[in-house]
Amino acid sequence: LSKGLPTVTNGNLQNVSNAYKGIQSTLSDKCAQLDAQLMRALQNDDVENPSDPNLKAQILNSVIQGQPTGLISEKNRLSVENLALSYLMFHTELLYVNDIVKQLGKAEVDGISPKKKDSLIKDANGMIQTKRHYAQQTDGKDSLMQRVMTGSASKDDRRLLALLMRCEDKMGHRLREQQYDVVTKLIVEDNKNKFTELKTGFGKTDVLLFLLCLY
Repeated sequence: LSKGLPTVTNGNLQNVSNAYKGIQSTLSDKCAQLDAQLMRALQNDDVENPSDPNLKAQILNSVIQGQPTGLISEKNRLSVENLALSYLMFHTELLYVNDIVKQLGKAEVDGISPKKKDSLIKDANGMIQTKRHYAQQTDGKDSLMQRVMTGSASKDDRRLLALLMRCEDKMGHRLREQQYDVVTKLIVEDNKNKFTELKTGFGKTDVLLFLLCLY
């Protein structure tokens, strides 16, 4: 949604800030829409207590695990998983935009020093340039997100994308490159005992360990 927006400067700060607020509103509406669709799908699947606020987290965790518990019927599993992953994609994007809006709002406060304002704008541009590492093409091949969203992904691809987005959802921000590299290395190389990679300053290690254990 933010594609095409310019780099933030002192001259365009207000306009860019307003643009991101519009994106924030659009994403919030989309999350609410997908949440309602997911609840309807669960009701149609006769899932017990579909309005349970913890159920969405259970479904997302189940996708990471490869759906071993039979929480969703096999005939509806793919459609429910797709809704859950779509919700997670938009919700993590909303968290990302929320951070940008908050940072730009700090830069718009009257009375701050030019130096402080420049620093806040620089940090905001850094946030804006932070990409989803799993949405980037590698060697000309479709990204993990592209494969999942176009239906060409394997079951393990879907599990890995759910894990990565669930990490971002729980941590409240996009995975840094170091975090992404370590998580994918632990999964792809099937070397989950190598937790020494989760060094001090890595982030919410308890969140990562919980989700890795689910996988």
